[in-house]
Amino acid sequence: MRVILLIVLGVVSIVLETSLLNYLAVFGAKPDILLLIIVFMAIFYGSKTGTYIGVIYGLMEDLVIGRYIGLNALVRAFTGYLIGLGEKKFYKDNLLVPFVALFLATVVNETLCLLLRSLVSARVEFPGGYYLLGQALYNSFLGLILYGKFYASATRGWLKGLNTK
Repeated sequence: MRVILLIVLGVVSIVLETSLLNYLAVFGAKPDILLLIIVFMAIFYGSKTGTYIGVIYGLMEDLVIGRYIGLNALVRAFTGYLIGLGEKKFYKDNLLVPFVALFLATVVNETLCLLLRSLVSARVEFPGGYYLLGQALYNSFLGLILYGKFYASATRGWLKGLNTK
């Protein structure tokens, strides 16, 4: 049941990202809800779960809006794995944890996407100026707003006990 809810959450996130959230873009940067979920899952459940969720959400994103099938799956899986490595070391009550984790995850995710796109395509559009910083800050501050709900769900709600270990 939890897996179905996570898939539905991923589909809803993709629909929001491709429609409504386009209107919330600031200097080209818009919230990446899929990355937020991947990072939150990795913080609470470790690198294995972060990798699984990253692959699933990345493939879903590739199938809906991607030009290269598998690129987002690879990048998001790596990002989920990387953040999940610190699961045992994170103090999950501290709001600095999701802020820093989302900031780093966004930088890693966007940089790897750009590098992999440059390997498979002769033409790559480099985002201008402060896009990466803006995207990272946007995700980090949005993560602060949503972290409380996710924390409550992971500790005593519908995600409690979810583990792939």
